[in-house]
Amino acid sequence: MVNVAALKKKAADFELKKQFDKAIATYQEILAAYDAGAEDSPDVGLYNRVGDLLVRIGNVPEAVTMYERAVDLYESGGFFNNAIALCNKILRTSPGRAVVYYKLGRISAAKGFKGEAKQNFLEYAERMRNVGDTTESFRALKEFVELVKKEHKKLYNQFKTAVYLLLYGGDPYLMHMTNPEQFPSKADAQQIQDKIFGMMPALKAWQDQTREQAKKEGELRSPWGYRHHFYDVYTFKRDR
Repeated sequence: MVNVAALKKKAADFELKKQFDKAIATYQEILAAYDAGAEDSPDVGLYNRVGDLLVRIGNVPEAVTMYERAVDLYESGGFFNNAIALCNKILRTSPGRAVVYYKLGRISAAKGFKGEAKQNFLEYAERMRNVGDTTESFRALKEFVELVKKEHKKLYNQFKTAVYLLLYGGDPYLMHMTNPEQFPSKADAQQIQDKIFGMMPALKAWQDQTREQAKKEGELRSPWGYRHHFYDVYTFKRDR
């Protein structure tokens, strides 16, 4: 059994002597015990402390790993404010850490802050798209939609239908004519389309690329993972 109190005192003594490498190694003995389940109530702040020491010796990547471990523990324990504060600390330490925006989005949604959740999910999705990971980008967008669809079911259904039709080269007129119960007028459809393109500026280019790919491959893939088989997606000649 690890004597956590004794190890903490030993590590603190190393810190006072500015022997940070030894302090980190000692603290990590405690963290290893936590990860092994040796403690029912681990000191989450200790992950933050080790992260700070790692920053002091210039090991930012490992420090971020420690901070993110603390974020996950705070989130799972319901300490959302602590988790958000630590996420912001990570972004100050490592501004390019895209996954932190995903964590912030998820935590904000859990707190009921839908505006902040949307902002962070979209930021994460855009960063994933910028590095070429469109699959993860749309997965994150889908997760956000799933989080809010119960609260905004009508809007969710409108968005899903609109994205589906836009994949086939549809426009507000087609959206209104084929789904008048969701889009009572062309103006209503136009409003939803504008919202979609406003939230996801890169979507239209992605859709154009998807249609070109579908024209070559004979199938069209939607952001929801559906596959629709056509000889020609532009003329709606279905592959039967």
